[in-house]
Amino acid sequence: MKMRLAISAALACLMTCLSWAAQAQGDPPASIARLNVVSGAVSVAPAGADQWIDANPNRPLTTGDDIWADRGSRAELQIDSTLVRLDSQTNLSLLDVGDRNVQLKVTQGAVNVRLLEYNPNQPVEVDTPNLAFVPRSAGEYRLDVEPDGTTAVTALRGTGSVYGDNAAISIGPRQRFRFAGTNLQLLAGAAGPGYDDFDRWAAERDRLEDNSPSARYVPRDMVGYESLDAYGVWQTDPAYGAVWVPTVTSPGWAPYRDGHWVWIAPWGWTWVDDEPWGFAPFHYGRWAYVRERWCWVPGPVSVRPVYAPALVAWVGGDHDDHWSVTLATGVPGIGWFPLGPGDAYRPSYRVSNTYIERVNRTVIVNKTINRNTYITNNVSRTVYVNQHVHNAITTVPAAAFVQGRPVVSSLVAMAPGAAARMRVGASPDVTPVARSVMGDARQARHAPPHDIVARQVLALRTPPAPHPAFVSSAGASVTPQAEGRPLALNSAAAGRPRQVREGVKVLSSVPRPRPVDNARRPAVGTHSPAGLGPQGATQGRSRPEPQRGTDGAPAFAPRTTGPAPHAPYPSPSQSPRLPHRPPQIGPSAPERPAVSPRAPRQQPRDQQPHVQQPHVQQPRPASPARREGARPAQGHVQPQRQRDEKRDERRGN
Repeated sequence: MKMRLAISAALACLMTCLSWAAQAQGDPPASIARLNVVSGAVSVAPAGADQWIDANPNRPLTTGDDIWADRGSRAELQIDSTLVRLDSQTNLSLLDVGDRNVQLKVTQGAVNVRLLEYNPNQPVEVDTPNLAFVPRSAGEYRLDVEPDGTTAVTALRGTGSVYGDNAAISIGPRQRFRFAGTNLQLLAGAAGPGYDDFDRWAAERDRLEDNSPSARYVPRDMVGYESLDAYGVWQTDPAYGAVWVPTVTSPGWAPYRDGHWVWIAPWGWTWVDDEPWGFAPFHYGRWAYVRERWCWVPGPVSVRPVYAPALVAWVGGDHDDHWSVTLATGVPGIGWFPLGPGDAYRPSYRVSNTYIERVNRTVIVNKTINRNTYITNNVSRTVYVNQHVHNAITTVPAAAFVQGRPVVSSLVAMAPGAAARMRVGASPDVTPVARSVMGDARQARHAPPHDIVARQVLALRTPPAPHPAFVSSAGASVTPQAEGRPLALNSAAAGRPRQVREGVKVLSSVPRPRPVDNARRPAVGTHSPAGLGPQGATQGRSRPEPQRGTDGAPAFAPRTTGPAPHAPYPSPSQSPRLPHRPPQIGPSAPERPAVSPRAPRQQPRDQQPHVQQPHVQQPRPASPARREGARPAQGHVQPQRQRDEKRDERRGN
C-alpha cells in the first residue's frame, strides 16, 4: 500500500511538472469549466464579447468569462473536481481557470464550493469585495456576499483560510464567521440565512454526484461526466473496454452533428453540442463505431484528462488556394468526422510536444497505441478509424460554419467526385468573424447591473491576462471580420490583445492565518438544519467531535491539516470521493486560545510587595492525640460523633 501511494504521488508530481512546463511554453490549460446545471434565467458574458447571452450548459467556460444567476435562478459550475453552485442574484467571474490556480470572483450573492479532492498544486481561491478565501482541504464551503460589502464564510466540511489587509484567519469544520471591511472585522449576529433552500438544493446535487454510475468509468476530474447517467448505458467491449452508448433516436445520427461551432480563445474552433449530455464525449476520449452503432470510449481511468475543443479530423483541401471542399450546391464547405480510438489528435493551435503527448494520452487502448501514419510515394498519409465509416463525415457551407449556425439545419452533401479529391488535416484554418464568439446564442434578457460586475474584490494573486480573442494557427493575433464580409482564409492581421481584468486589488502582504481568539469572537447565531439541536448536535444519535481548524499554512503553499472523511470510491484505481453528508452547523466551536494562560511568576519573599489580605478564619489543625479510642486533649472540643456515642451508652444503661 505504501509503495502504491508513493508511486501515485510520484505520478501526480510528474503530471504537475509536465503541466507547469507546458504552460511555461505557452500551451493552453488542461482545465475547463462547464455549467452542469442551468435553472432559470442564467446568462454568460464570454471573454472577448461585449454583451451577455443566454447560458448554454455545453459551452465551455474559461478565464475571462462572467456568469450571472438572476432572481429565482441557480446554476452549478464544474472545474475539474471542484463544484461551484450559484444561488439567486449571484455574479461569478472566472479570473483564472488554469492548471496551477483556480481563481473566482464573487461580487454579490451566495456560492457553495465543494472540493471532491484537494490538490495543493492547484489551489482554489474565492475573492470577494472584502476578503479572499482559500480552502485547505477537501470539503464544502459557503460564501455569502451582501450588497453592503460584508462577507460570511462557512466551512460546512473542511478547513480554510481567510485573508484581508494585514490579517488572516483560519476556519475549521462547522465554523462560520462574518466579516466587514478589508481588515477582517468580525461581526456579531447570524452569519448566514440558516439552513435554507440553497443548502438543500446543494445537498441534493451532492447526492446525485456521489451516486453517479459514470464515476466508476471515468476520472473524477473529467468535466461533464455526471450528465451521462440519464442518457445512455455503460457496456464492456472486448476491444475498447468500458464504453458508453448514448440513447439517441435520430436517424442518421453521428457524433459532432447536433450542435454548432464557436470560437473560444485560446483553443480556437470549439464544438458546442445540443444534447444535454453533450460535453464530456466531445472534449475527451474517442468515438468508435461498433456493431452498427456509435459508442464513446473515455480512455484510461487513471490518466488525468486534458480538455480539447473538438476531437475531430477536418476534411477539405480539394482546392489549391484554400482549405475547403466543394458541396453539392457548388459553394465551398467545411467537413469533419470524429476521431476514433488510436487516432492522434493534432491541435490547430500552437502547442508544444509535451502538450500533444498529454492530450493524446487517452488514445491508449489495451496498453498499445495505434500508429496510423504511413508513407506512400514519399508522402506521409494518415488512415483514420472512422474516415470510411458510413455517414461519419459531416459537411456544411463555410459561411454557416464560421457564423456558428446549427449544423443539423445547414447540412449539405459533398459534390460528386469531391470525396476522391478531399484531404484530411488538423485544421481548416478559417478566420473567425465577430459572430463566431457568440454562435447562435440569443442575447440575454436578464443581465446584471454594471456596478455589480465591476465591483472591486480583494485577491491573493494577480489574475492572468485573458488570451487574445482571436489567434491564428501561427500564433499571431487576428482581427475578426465584420458580419457581412465574405469568408477569408489564412489571415494573420495583428489584433489588439485585451488588458488585465479590472476590479481586482491584490494584497500587498499575506500574514500567517491564525485561529480566532475567543476574546475576539462575537456572539454568532446558530445555523441548524432539520434534525439538529440548538448547539448543532444531532438529536437521537452521537457524533464525533469535529477536528479543529488549526491550519497555519502560508499563502501559495496550501496543505491539508488531516485526512478528510470519505467513502470507498467505486473504482479501486481512483482516489476516494468525498461523500455526501448533510451539513451540521452549530455556533462557532470553541477554540483553544492563541496563548495559554500561565500562572504569574513568583518573586522572592523579600522582593514581593506587601498586600494586605482579608482576614479569613482558617480551620484548626487536628491534634495528633485525636484518634480512634483516644481521649481528646484538654481544651479541645469533643467531636460530635463521640458525644453521640456517650449519650447512647447512658440511655442504654
